[in-house]
Amino acid sequence: MMRILSVIFLFLSLAVGAQAKSTVPKHFSENWIELSENKSGSLFFIDEDSIKKINKKESIVQFSLLILKSNKDLKSVMEIDCDKQTVRSGPEYQYKKSGSLLIKFDDWEKESSVIKEGTVFEVVKNYVCTP
Repeated sequence: MMRILSVIFLFLSLAVGAQAKSTVPKHFSENWIELSENKSGSLFFIDEDSIKKINKKESIVQFSLLILKSNKDLKSVMEIDCDKQTVRSGPEYQYKKSGSLLIKFDDWEKESSVIKEGTVFEVVKNYVCTP
């Protein structure tokens, strides 16, 4: 009986720890799915409902990305060219941990950046470009 209770306790503690780590703050209401965590501990989420093909011929996919950092949260609209394996960021919103808006950038980057192997954006590319 004690063995069963200890196993149940272990599973509950693991579940609570995992859930707390990937909880998106309530002020972000979209359908966020955790993708990755980088070396500095920032968590990366994608809004499943925002993924859409912009240009089927060139296989450009647009989506919303949420980055939870230790000191602030970033929400950004991005595009990945699945064929060229490049990424370009668009409008970005920076929030305090309380949820209030700090800064808003409306412009798209003029140039795309090549997605480097082993980066978080490689994980994002694999998620949005794989049917």
